[in-house]
Amino acid sequence: MSLRNCSRQAITYLLVLLMVFSCIPSWSNPERVSAAGTFAGGDGSETNPYLISTADQLYEMRNYLGSYFELSNDIDLSDYDSMNSWQPIGEDAAPFTGGLDGNHYTISNLYVDTQFADFRLGLFGYMDNPKAIKNLNLRDVYVAGEYEVGALAGYVSNGIFENITVTGSVSGLQYRIGGLIGYSESSTLTDISVTGNVTGHDDTGGIAGYSYDNTVNNVYFDGSVTADHYYIGGQFGRFIDGTISNSGSRGTVSGHQYIGGLVGGLENSTVSQSYSHAKLTNTDDDMGGLIGNSMDSHIEHSYATGNVTGQDDLGGLVGYSEKTSIEYSYATGNVSGGDDVGGLVGDNEGGTISYSYATGDVVATDEFIGGLVGENEVADDGTDSIVQYSFATGNVTGDSEVGGIVGYNYGGIVRESYATGNVTGNVNVGGLVGDNIVGLVENSYSIGAVTGNTVVGGLVGSNAGGIIENSYYDTDTSGQADNQGTGLPSNDMKVIDSYVNWDFDSIWTLDDQNNGNPYLKRHRDLSGLSLSLNVALSPAFDKDVTSYTASVANSVGSIKVTPSTVAKNAKMIISINGGAPREINSGELSDALDLNVGENTITIVVALLDGVISKTYTVTVTRNQSLSYIPIPSSNANLEKIVFSEGLQLDPAFNPNILSYKANIESGMESIRVKPTLGDNQAKIDLRVNGVAYPVASGKESEDLPLVVGTNEIEITITASNGTVKVYHFTVEREQEAVVEYTCTFKDIENHWAKDDICEAARLKVIEGKDANHFAPNAAVTRAEFIAMILRALQMEELEESTDPVFTDHDRIPAWARTAIYTATDKGIIQGYSDGTLRPLESIDRTEMAAIIARTMNWQEGSHQTSAFSDEATIPGWAKGFAQMALEHGIITGRLNHAFAPFAKTTRAEAAIVMLRLRKHVEV
Repeated sequence: MSLRNCSRQAITYLLVLLMVFSCIPSWSNPERVSAAGTFAGGDGSETNPYLISTADQLYEMRNYLGSYFELSNDIDLSDYDSMNSWQPIGEDAAPFTGGLDGNHYTISNLYVDTQFADFRLGLFGYMDNPKAIKNLNLRDVYVAGEYEVGALAGYVSNGIFENITVTGSVSGLQYRIGGLIGYSESSTLTDISVTGNVTGHDDTGGIAGYSYDNTVNNVYFDGSVTADHYYIGGQFGRFIDGTISNSGSRGTVSGHQYIGGLVGGLENSTVSQSYSHAKLTNTDDDMGGLIGNSMDSHIEHSYATGNVTGQDDLGGLVGYSEKTSIEYSYATGNVSGGDDVGGLVGDNEGGTISYSYATGDVVATDEFIGGLVGENEVADDGTDSIVQYSFATGNVTGDSEVGGIVGYNYGGIVRESYATGNVTGNVNVGGLVGDNIVGLVENSYSIGAVTGNTVVGGLVGSNAGGIIENSYYDTDTSGQADNQGTGLPSNDMKVIDSYVNWDFDSIWTLDDQNNGNPYLKRHRDLSGLSLSLNVALSPAFDKDVTSYTASVANSVGSIKVTPSTVAKNAKMIISINGGAPREINSGELSDALDLNVGENTITIVVALLDGVISKTYTVTVTRNQSLSYIPIPSSNANLEKIVFSEGLQLDPAFNPNILSYKANIESGMESIRVKPTLGDNQAKIDLRVNGVAYPVASGKESEDLPLVVGTNEIEITITASNGTVKVYHFTVEREQEAVVEYTCTFKDIENHWAKDDICEAARLKVIEGKDANHFAPNAAVTRAEFIAMILRALQMEELEESTDPVFTDHDRIPAWARTAIYTATDKGIIQGYSDGTLRPLESIDRTEMAAIIARTMNWQEGSHQTSAFSDEATIPGWAKGFAQMALEHGIITGRLNHAFAPFAKTTRAEAAIVMLRLRKHVEV
């Protein structure tokens, strides 16, 4: 063959290959594939992102992992369910690195389970250095897996997340489970809100399970977080090397150890301006209303209000604190447990607590119990543990080392602090400190009653090698008289001269507040006060001056106030001329306060949230008369305008000359607010609801006005400056509560063969869904779930759980199932395995199901050694009688070809049908 022919043939082959492969997408780099027609618009660049308007287009994101995207519509993912799970976008080998702007649209009904993977599950699976994910709403999500599970993403590195909301449920059987993200590192989270339920084993949080090097601001969680092992938090299970600010949580948090209303385990991090209202319970150590375990961290201007109930190292704010500084923070919840229990901190080692307080009662059964700190102990490396400028007001009860402010003070320092609660214990009991071993107590006092049996003191119980300087206790109220500190009668406790070398200029003050006893000035003083429009105060602001005056021109119709406090946990309550009070935080600018011509009194109350201490400031602002003004009494008694909350529609429409109106409101509206505007600001207004008077001012919204079911009479009386009176009547009918028929909301059973039975069982509250919209009918039912179902089916009252574990794997039992399992064990319904375990999270097979039902119904096996099932030979001998009895009573039937399938896992759908049959069998 000639060279020319060879070349021609080679070129022909090459052209054929090019034609073939030009039709095949580039698998090595999908970004190069043209997206024309795939999305609703855009080219995937930052300035022209791909537009997504359908579920299919959202799914296509996985083929363009480095591109920019923007939602142009709400997306409903309800086609994805237990039979067809959503496949997360991005994985280890090909992470998502692009960006997504939700454009404030909503992605609803996301369903993710382990069909594609066991871990790194969510809308996204793995994100590595993505662009911003922002302005996105996720509604009614259901995500369940093994580990690194979150509604938005399972795993994130170097992410930016802004303005995102989530509702739904997230669960994982192992670790790093979060309501938003499972694992997050080196990321920024801003303006995030998550509402729902989060369940895991370790590292479980309402926002993220595990957080490393993250910056968090304005992030909130509301719901329940439950895990059965370590590091569980209302927001973060574990939070390391990061900052949290302006963030909070509500709901419940429960688990085993290292549990916090905000963070389970905090390390080398800062928390500021944050809070938790969560209620907490645990079965072991280290639990706090805000932080469970804190190491080398700083907490400031933060608080917790929830009750804390558990075992050891418990605190209203922090459970265990090591080398952590806490300032301007407080806790108001009650705390109860075993040892190392404190109203603010359970165990403080090498940390400093300043300008902080606790008001809840502390009740414990063991040692080291304090109204503020249970144990205040010098760190192993010699770092001091200090409590200063702080107080506690709750009652304290324990066994030994019990104190009003510190239970056990080993080498620690307590200075410039006080306790007012009663203290009760057995050994080493003191009004301020229970046991002061080589510690220092100075310039402090206590006034509560002190009761104990051995080594009891009005101020300090035991003082082995300790130093007490210039510190006092009330001999009248404490019931004690000893030489550990100086005892004074009540009258002398209220005299400045009684306190030697105390600083009453800058630290302490004493007047009729705090029952006449000394209190810390900085907890209630204003640190700044200013008026808008550069209006000057007279005299110039001074924290020790409480009354001021100011003057404005007649043209100034309103003014705003900015008060600030040293203690950022204080609230300011502001009112003008006796009108409705309004609350603002320190440093905030108030709403506009309307000024009458003449004198106007602005009242500013500085109040700590416990209500015990407050200080009132007044500013009298004079609005001058106009030069041509001649006061003439007015006859204008008109209500010029009125606005009701809740969209209340008046009949007829409001007119100042019509005095009687009617309106209807739904049964669920228990109260309403009203905002009346007068025709003449010189007139007076009187508001009454069903005969009860409520304060209100012209142009300002009232407080909540309670409404009864049926007829409510709202009467507004206007009195003009010349005495003219008009009375407006509003008759509001609050509807009777309607009987609501049950609606089955599970979206993943729409085409399931057991739909009707599942819905009927749910209506009877025999079974519950994974969440409001998902039942997961084909998922295997766990032993814990089945036990709870059978108790509900038979309407058996659950017993209180014993304090002694019944099974060796007791800590694996979910908190929600413990009373049910204890009840079932007590009644002989369930038995553990031969090794003493229950294995509550393992799936239950059909033989176990039959046995539990038979034991529950107390059916006798009799002589049944065979069964009528086609696979009778495969049924274990011990279970044949149980299976046959369940068949004879119509509770369990066979599967295909009348087979019992003894070792097959019981699905949730099968369990629902069995429970429904059992319920009906009992009713017959």
